[in-house]
Amino acid sequence: GKVAFLVDPQQNLLISDRTLGWSPPPDLAPLFVHGATVGRYTGGSGEQMIGARSPVAPVNATSWSVIVEQPTSTLMVEVYRSLLLLAGLVALVGILALAWAFYQARRLLLPIQALSSGADALAEGNLKHRIEVTTQDELGQLATTFNVMAERLQRSKRKIEEQNERLRSGLALARDIQQGLLPAVPPWRTELLSIYGRSLPANEVGGDFYSYMALPDGRAAVAIGDISGKGVAAALLMALTSSTLESQAHFLEHPSAMLMALHEALRPRLQANHMNAAIMVAVFNADARSVTIANAGMIAPLLARRAPADGIGCSFVEVGGLPIGTPLGAHYQEVTVALNPGDTLILLSDGIVEAHNGEDQIFGFERLEALVAALPPDLTVVELVEQIIRTVIEFTGNAEPHDDITIIATRPVARMGLALLPEVQAGAEAMR
Repeated sequence: GKVAFLVDPQQNLLISDRTLGWSPPPDLAPLFVHGATVGRYTGGSGEQMIGARSPVAPVNATSWSVIVEQPTSTLMVEVYRSLLLLAGLVALVGILALAWAFYQARRLLLPIQALSSGADALAEGNLKHRIEVTTQDELGQLATTFNVMAERLQRSKRKIEEQNERLRSGLALARDIQQGLLPAVPPWRTELLSIYGRSLPANEVGGDFYSYMALPDGRAAVAIGDISGKGVAAALLMALTSSTLESQAHFLEHPSAMLMALHEALRPRLQANHMNAAIMVAVFNADARSVTIANAGMIAPLLARRAPADGIGCSFVEVGGLPIGTPLGAHYQEVTVALNPGDTLILLSDGIVEAHNGEDQIFGFERLEALVAALPPDLTVVELVEQIIRTVIEFTGNAEPHDDITIIATRPVARMGLALLPEVQAGAEAMR
């Protein structure tokens, strides 16, 4: 243990607090060398000691000194014990600090994760998702703002859905009206000139149309058109173009003149809307057993002639011209083709030859011509049109419709003279 004793300047023992079992150290020089007050030395029992010296006042060369010594082994045990205690306290504080850090991190991360999950839910369209607000700090305010935003988005979506439903209802009605504008039957008896047409808009409403017109002197006219663009604007111009053509046709004899008059009438409006109209007019002459065709930007008509060996020979009639409404000067030529009983003239829009499938292939002219040539020659015009449309739809599969599809098939019978329906005949006579 510790021992305190008093020595004189010559390091002689004067008095100590212990007499039994203790011997004074033989050499205390380490405590006195160069004014040192602490040092290590060998004790009276030969054990290593650590001692501390303190001079007795007044401090001078003859002052006595009080020395306290302790075995080095005992001192190090206490040092190690203190170090272990300090290390334990440091470890405990570190663990508590780490636990507090994890708690704070979790307290911050949970609201952030909730916000992230909420954003993902909104991105997936789940506008009913809400975040539970558990704090009143900045993250809690952010969660509240998020919920308010989600509520407003939900209300906006509901309003948009209601507006879309009204638009769908309006477009469905417009589709029905537009389809009602297309003629179901021609204004002549079909046992003399059979005809059948169909139009399939790519959207709710489209810009394609066709028209049947009874002309003076027993002639009949068939028109097919395609307004540039899609949707409601194209549908409105389609109705305007169709009605204008029908009103002009009764006063003009040649299809080229009809197109020229239509171009002059519609050009200002079409150019103002940056649109144009592709139209083809075919006039059937009963006496001459022929058809005269003028084209303003449509696909050339396909003529399928019945071959002598009960086959079908197909070829496109070369006739073309610029669309109605073009800013360039318009001049339309005519082509007259003789028709024999059983011949079929097919008028079509570019939606058929430009139909795309899922592999981005187009139906094309060659496939159309080969299809018509391979059909049985005894098909009616209704069966022929339906077969072509069915083949095009099977070709496109699930691909998004690229354009409106419109097709008309006409075929004269053994005697081509056109007998007009009584009410049409009366109207034609009144317009002469």
